[in-house]
Amino acid sequence: MKNKPIISILFVVNFAIGYYLGRPSKAELRSQYERGSHVTALNYNPETKKEIALADLFTDQPDYLKTISDYCIKNLTKQIIAELKSTNGTWIKDGAGPVTENFKFFLITKDNLTFYFPKYQVAYGAAGDFKVTMPR
Repeated sequence: MKNKPIISILFVVNFAIGYYLGRPSKAELRSQYERGSHVTALNYNPETKKEIALADLFTDQPDYLKTISDYCIKNLTKQIIAELKSTNGTWIKDGAGPVTENFKFFLITKDNLTFYFPKYQVAYGAAGDFKVTMPR
């Protein structure tokens, strides 16, 4: 599958919603804002007309999740220490542990896989999103 045509797209939608609570005539009028983001990825094989799952790329490697997890945990730890100066308050091992759900946002290129970890998956929300690019 390394040399087959693939469509690989990452969608990231960031949003902020503002609204008011209370009646306009009351002094206790408060404004509230909700912020968030939504991430999803699509990897598609136009020849078979099917979506590509991560497992499809590792049919001959039963421990692929552990390999990916180990790589991502090491890389994320370096990124988070460089950015936040500590891994306190993070949950790297839970958010990048060897579970399929942790690696559902990925893009495929000829030579790499890039895994996206949205806010709150491996660190607190203010730390933002993280990504790890791993050779194929």
